Amino acid sequence: MRHIAMLIPTDSDSTPSIDEDKSQIEWDKLNINYWIYGSGPVSPDISPNQIAVVNHPDATNWDFYFISNAWGIFSEKLTELVRPYCTGIFDFWPCTLNGAKYFIPRKIGEIDCLDKKLSQEVRYGENVGYSSFVFLEDKLPKSGIFTIPEEDNIFATADVARHILAEKLNGIEIYNAAGNRKTYENIDWDPLW
Repeated sequence: MRHIAMLIPTDSDSTPSIDEDKSQIEWDKLNINYWIYGSGPVSPDISPNQIAVVNHPDATNWDFYFISNAWGIFSEKLTELVRPYCTGIFDFWPCTLNGAKYFIPRKIGEIDCLDKKLSQEVRYGENVGYSSFVFLEDKLPKSGIFTIPEEDNIFATADVARHILAEKLNGIEIYNAAGNRKTYENIDWDPLW
């Protein structure tokens, strides 16, 4: 079985966060309703100056920010690092964050590779989610970053996860996708995988 990583933005009380009230991002024109489930067209009258604001002295030292209803905001460094692995999965819309160049990943594709029989299903009312992920080997990319139809997570093959870890980026955490997110069992990523 191949090891697959889940990439998530750091989330703690000390993590800098985007001030959505002060930010000037035209989510409606970026067609935010399609981001999770597939891409729709970007409005032709959108401003090229999407602006995110973070009230923290080290804001531009962070490479991955959480933002609700989207895939996050990536630093230029993280974007350039992952772009070669995202072909057909994400494109990147430019924005600025406290004056620095950042990007908003926009989903343009996904890979239907979740093994629903072996993955751990979790129900939230009428909604179904997963606390651990097992993938169909023959459908996984040899090397790459991907999303799946069932969840709004970003996954990476082990070689890509190692490459990201080697850069020692701020604000990004890498977990074992096969670990149980509900009980926190086996979620630690082994950098030797």
